[in-house]
Amino acid sequence: MNLSQVVMGVLVTEKSVSCSEHGYNSIFVHPDANKIDIKKAIKTFFGVEVESVKIIKVKEKYRGTARRGISQTKRKAKKKALFKCKGNAKFDISNFSKK
Repeated sequence: MNLSQVVMGVLVTEKSVSCSEHGYNSIFVHPDANKIDIKKAIKTFFGVEVESVKIIKVKEKYRGTARRGISQTKRKAKKKALFKCKGNAKFDISNFSKK
């Protein structure tokens, strides 16, 4: 897999901010990416050594609307990665630019 396609975005939520206080940072990754690809991409693009990577798959979700008839909307399946930096290295979100 091409490393430029691995990292899709930075995940910033209340839960991810509380995890970052414990040293874990969270990002969205490509559904086909594995832990080795994620480590290489973070090291290449952000210049941070990665100690560990945890992957979370978020399944697709269907939601019905409150109107007459049957209509559903679908949220696509996603893949998140939690990673911990080695030593005292800091992951800087400002280095990430979504194209």
